[in-house]
Amino acid sequence: VKEALKEASDILIGQTDFACEASNLKRLHALFANNNEVIVPMLHEDLCTPEILVMEFIPGLRKLSDPALPEHVARQALTIGVRALYSMIFKEGFIHCDMHPGNVLVAPDGRLVILDAGFMTQLDGSTRRSFAKFFLSIAFRDGSTAARIVRETAQCLPPNLNVRAFDDDITHLIKQVGGLQASDFQVAGFVGELFAIQHKHGIYGTNQFTLTILSLLVFEGVAKQRFPNLNFQQEAVPFVMAALAR
Repeated sequence: VKEALKEASDILIGQTDFACEASNLKRLHALFANNNEVIVPMLHEDLCTPEILVMEFIPGLRKLSDPALPEHVARQALTIGVRALYSMIFKEGFIHCDMHPGNVLVAPDGRLVILDAGFMTQLDGSTRRSFAKFFLSIAFRDGSTAARIVRETAQCLPPNLNVRAFDDDITHLIKQVGGLQASDFQVAGFVGELFAIQHKHGIYGTNQFTLTILSLLVFEGVAKQRFPNLNFQQEAVPFVMAALAR
């Protein structure tokens, strides 16, 4: 519990560091600079101070939750959003963990605008690759691989871990979610079951893995309201395959 509280405290304090956020914004802007579907506002560094961040103004922004936003525009923007998130996770390992309705907006031309880089996380190469393998194991209903990855990336394993029982529980979960239709698959539900299994067997997961999952949870909360059929598993596959081919 103390370790978890320390991590949460570090994250909250980190979001008050505007110099760090400015650096994150510059990196995020560069990441999507050649993407014609995503805008990350440019930072005006000459006007920034330790207390204030100044970015370019983009007029006419609308929330994805705006009922007046046409359904086809919202769905296209949400599809762009999940692909942008997967690009961050699997390509760069530099992840926006706070893509809620106030930070993910739609420009008048339909492009997705991503704001607020205060809550970002960086995956090391090994964790990024492990997460890609984990996601692929879900898509292909490979429970034994998923269980092995959870064990290998865990921050703490109990000395008396019943590996076979843990692997059986994870395999059962993966078989359940792997066969679901897009409208029935819920990241939140899956993650809740995954964490329950880890808790049952006394496994403490790595912070990088947890924050990556959190980024998906936050965006799912936005996406499923307007686009319940958005296929989180299918959309991930090309990004996962590209990450594993590197």
